[in-house]
Amino acid sequence: MKLPLISCCAVSLLIVACGGATPAPEAPSTDAAGAAEQAEPEIPAEDEAPAADAEPSAEPTMQVGDYYVQRFTGSFAKQPMTLTERVIAREKHAFVVDFRLEQGEHASTLRLRVDAKNPRRILQVSELKGEEESPATLAAYEALMARTMFAPDENEEQLGSEETTCMLGDESVDCELTKYRVRIGEKSATLSVTTSKSAHGRDLGGQVMTEDGKLVYRAQLVEMGHDESSAGVASR
Repeated sequence: MKLPLISCCAVSLLIVACGGATPAPEAPSTDAAGAAEQAEPEIPAEDEAPAADAEPSAEPTMQVGDYYVQRFTGSFAKQPMTLTERVIAREKHAFVVDFRLEQGEHASTLRLRVDAKNPRRILQVSELKGEEESPATLAAYEALMARTMFAPDENEEQLGSEETTCMLGDESVDCELTKYRVRIGEKSATLSVTTSKSAHGRDLGGQVMTEDGKLVYRAQLVEMGHDESSAGVASR
């Protein structure tokens, strides 16, 4: 069976820039799951498991201990949100990745198992409460990601791009800033997306600002790193 895909960027810092009838010209996509398939994820049978000598994925290598923290603000949500992605273990054919979304006093955590050879491939989704796992669905993961996204009604055109420098945590890195003219209802706004090779294939940030200076949506990669204390191998 065909299985759904997950972007190795995990969460979308890129905003869906085409919500109306007009396709986005070279606009960034922010499908949270990175997938067109809607089949339920499942652990592959032993004979379906990725071969040891299979070609490695072209995506950046995932390692136990990797973590990413993203911050979401703007009028699109009642309160700011923080999403933490952490690679917590390596099992026989999978990496175990926790996604924790915090908003005010509320927090939700999902645990994904993704193909070790192709981390875009979701094998299983679980809900995590304390240390207890319970079965969940791909739809639950997609719903969690959807809370962090905002879709303008229409993307009118790309305004241009420029090379600049941005902050990634406390570090200044080279980046590229690309802007688009979008519409939100009858209002004109600017969508800005910042990318950098220093971010392991992820986006540094994205935002939607109306012409009168109101912040509708902002997503920022505020921290990334590797926690050696998380390193370990879980057998399955």
